[in-house]
Amino acid sequence: MKRILSVVFLMLIVSASVFAGGGQEVETEIFLSQPPRYISPGNPETGKDTLQIENIQITIQDNAAIQRYELRIYNKRGEVIYSVAEENLEGRGFVGELLNVGEIPSVAVPQSLIWDGTDNEGNTVPDGEYFYQLYVRDSFDKLASTAPLSVVVDTRPPEIVELEPEILIFSPNNDGKRDSISFDIQTGTAERWDLEVLDSSGETVISRTRASEGDTAASDLLAPSEFSWDGNDPSGTRQSEGEYEFRLTGTDRAGNSVEESIEFILSYAAANVEMSIAGENPYFSRFEREALDFVISINETDGMASWKLEIEDEEGIVYRRFVGDSSNVPDRISFDGTGNPGRPEAGSVPLEDGTYEAVFSVSYENGNLSKSEAVDVIMDSTAPEATLSADSAPEGRELGNPIYFGGEAKPYLAIDAQYEEGVEWELVLEDAEENQTVVALEEVLNAGIEFPLNWDGTNPLTGNEIPDGNYQLYLRATDQAGNQGLSDVARFIKDTTSRAATSIQLSGTVLAPGGDAGYEVVRITPQVPVTEGIEYFVLTIVNSEDGRPYFTRQVREVIPYIEWAGVRNNNQPVPDGEYFVEMNIMYLNGDNPFVRSDEAIEVGRDRPEVTADVDRRLFTPNDDGDRDTISITQESSEQDLWTGTFTNEDGEVVKTLTWEGEVEDFVWDGTGEDGEVLPDGFYTYTVSAENKFGNIGSAKLVNLRIDNLSATISIKADEEVFSPNGDDYKDVVTLLPSVAIPENLRAWEIKLTTQDGLINKTFRGGSNLPEEIVWDGENDARNVQDGEYTVTFFVEYKNGNYTQREADETVILVTNPPQGYVNLDDNVLFSPDGDGNNDTVTIGLDARAADRPISGWDVEILDPYGNSFKTWEGEGLPPEQLEWNGIGDNGELVQSAADYTVVFTLEDNLKNTGIATDVIPVDILVIAEGDQYRINIPSIYFAGYTADLFDVAAGEQERNFETLRRLESILNKYGEYDITIEGHAVQLLSGAAAEREQRETLIPLSRQRALEVKQALAILGVEWERMEIRGVGGADPVVPHSDLDNRWKNRRVEFILDRE
Repeated sequence: MKRILSVVFLMLIVSASVFAGGGQEVETEIFLSQPPRYISPGNPETGKDTLQIENIQITIQDNAAIQRYELRIYNKRGEVIYSVAEENLEGRGFVGELLNVGEIPSVAVPQSLIWDGTDNEGNTVPDGEYFYQLYVRDSFDKLASTAPLSVVVDTRPPEIVELEPEILIFSPNNDGKRDSISFDIQTGTAERWDLEVLDSSGETVISRTRASEGDTAASDLLAPSEFSWDGNDPSGTRQSEGEYEFRLTGTDRAGNSVEESIEFILSYAAANVEMSIAGENPYFSRFEREALDFVISINETDGMASWKLEIEDEEGIVYRRFVGDSSNVPDRISFDGTGNPGRPEAGSVPLEDGTYEAVFSVSYENGNLSKSEAVDVIMDSTAPEATLSADSAPEGRELGNPIYFGGEAKPYLAIDAQYEEGVEWELVLEDAEENQTVVALEEVLNAGIEFPLNWDGTNPLTGNEIPDGNYQLYLRATDQAGNQGLSDVARFIKDTTSRAATSIQLSGTVLAPGGDAGYEVVRITPQVPVTEGIEYFVLTIVNSEDGRPYFTRQVREVIPYIEWAGVRNNNQPVPDGEYFVEMNIMYLNGDNPFVRSDEAIEVGRDRPEVTADVDRRLFTPNDDGDRDTISITQESSEQDLWTGTFTNEDGEVVKTLTWEGEVEDFVWDGTGEDGEVLPDGFYTYTVSAENKFGNIGSAKLVNLRIDNLSATISIKADEEVFSPNGDDYKDVVTLLPSVAIPENLRAWEIKLTTQDGLINKTFRGGSNLPEEIVWDGENDARNVQDGEYTVTFFVEYKNGNYTQREADETVILVTNPPQGYVNLDDNVLFSPDGDGNNDTVTIGLDARAADRPISGWDVEILDPYGNSFKTWEGEGLPPEQLEWNGIGDNGELVQSAADYTVVFTLEDNLKNTGIATDVIPVDILVIAEGDQYRINIPSIYFAGYTADLFDVAAGEQERNFETLRRLESILNKYGEYDITIEGHAVQLLSGAAAEREQRETLIPLSRQRALEVKQALAILGVEWERMEIRGVGGADPVVPHSDLDNRWKNRRVEFILDRE
């Protein structure tokens, strides 16, 4: 039984479900469309004191009913401030619900809902924007709501801030004065502004409206800032006199309104007021007139309340005011030219010059105001101004001198004048007796004469010339206010007397300061007949070729004479050449005589120039063909006569030669004037000449020795160059002396002297002369001194005669090795990695050996451990430079960040060797290997068997810093590449021990070293994430570990760069 009931119950439920859900279901919806609303709660007169919600549209599902509705009001924060709701939740019973029979309980949603602007406590809410929403819930418990809609609560009326009329009475009679009335308006915003003019009966004469009503999206408006009325209605009809009212009304969207009005008067009544200046002269000077009278005329005085006369400047500032009422209406008012802007009724301060306006006005009891036309008053207490200046022309006077004109350089008087326009000026010329010639300036200008002008002393209107004498000239005028003005006074002298100079006398025409003949100065004497009235006197000495002045003396009087020593004004000597003397005199009246000397002064400081030289000083003129003559070479400037003389030891002339023009070379055979050979002894040769300035030039050769006895001896050396350095190669030089008659020998001496004449070594002996003397290079102080030596052989015979002879060739002693220099560009880092930048290095070679040739050279490049890496060699002088690509003789490339030493060796022909060195620093090399780049650096130093970069010698530590900083710069240039840092080591052991060394020592050590480098690079700015490390140990050697000279290259850090 229980099973059957359950089935039936289930069938009923299913059936009910089918019946209830048959067909397309419709969702419950509620829709409400209303524009934003404005309300003014508590103000029923606005007609908008509540929110009325109408036209609510609800769509509901079949067999459903609305069981609840609710109206909610929200503030801007989303808080519910007011709600009203109704609901019916009673059921139809179990069977009704089960079988869907019976009426569904429901509530009716009103067609209109009202909110009065209060909250749930009944208080009126504050002004502001709110939102309202209507909710419904159906019998299926489905909820629907309207969109939030806006309502603005506004209980404040619009604001009228200002309503001001310009005037309260106006007279629209088209006279240009108060023809309309205007009101300045300043308001807040509102939906509508009404502006009206009403007559005294309250009827509207004219109105205007500004509104945004009908458009809820439109913004509220300000009232017009101004309202003006011309007294006419809209049809153009002029309104009658009387009282009127202007009314301004503003209404906002919530119906709140404000109103303000102003009463005013329209009146056509007016009086005619006239005012003029007595005498009709508006110009007034307080220095020339006591007062200026105004004449007043008024045609209507009835109803007059008051009057005033105001005098104001162009800015409208009142400086003087006269006032009164109907009891004392004036017909004339006197003005004394004073005023006070602070107290215009009590004029006390003289007014400044300028144009003022005077207006007489009358006020009537009905408010009308009548004014006279403005009358100009021109205050002018300043005399007319003019300037007048004069100077002689075209040559002006010097400052401080009186003005003269009439001479050849000053034929005119240059006159310039500046004067105030609008004034009748007179040009006044007054002589020394105060006789005046007056000419109207206007007549001068009408005659076509304008300033500035050059005046020759004639009357421009009559053509009459004024006589010579003293004069003064000025402008004068009287203006309309009676002020009299005078210009500057120009005083001048007209002088047409002619003056002239005659000549310049010179005491001589040759000048040789510091010379041998005493031509030290030339006296210059000007010949000037008239020495009075001089403005300036200029004496100038000019070069005859280009006219350039070298000496100038300017004074204000004639110079009696000057003595010129061939110098400039700064006392520096003038160049040699010809100079003329010029004299220029300027007289005050403009006469300007100019004179030039007839002859030129020739200045010469040069001396005759001559040089003389001789090929030898000792000779033996005995016709044996050996040193029989001496050759004298000489050069000179060109002169009239050159004289050459030979003198003996007593100063006697034994031979004379002469040349015209220039000297010539000659050979002297030791003979005198008679052609006979002169006796043995010392002779002097002198060549000299004297030029036209008295200067003497000469040259002298002394110690010219005739020694026929010296022909009997000789000496020579077996070597020209030797090198006493103990290498058994040309360590000594052998001297070979000889004497023709050795049995007559008493003593001998051989001296070796430097080129400075200092004795370095001496050999001496008596009657026994050895066939050869060996010199080992030591001097008398037992030192060896490099240099070139002269060998001199001295001989004394038993009869008392003596002689000497020098070896034909000098002997050169050399112990210093040849000098060589290596020149490298310190600003370039050698980087032979194939990138096109600094892939080669230029090695500059400079070979210097002062006194012997170079026989051979070689250049060797040593690696950082001193092993030979690259060599060049050759004979003779080396090339000036070598270009190296960084590859050694074994084809191996240089190591990164390592220093290679250049050793430059030179050998001279004496087998002396010199060595010069320099260092080539190699940059960090970035070698391309396919898509990768590799950097191999063996020069990062670590403490022994540690990964410590810093516990090393100071030099190695600094080198580490430099290498790491350079590495950081390079690695960051390849920012798109990942970096693998590999540590490599040298393997010392072999066999099984090598494997253990690799596993237990080298791999951990090399890995730790790679990590140390990574940390240092990260500190310097390389991103940590870009770098990874590997410890390779000795597994990848560059050279065999058994190569003791080169296995240092295996101890290295490598950097492999792979693109990300």
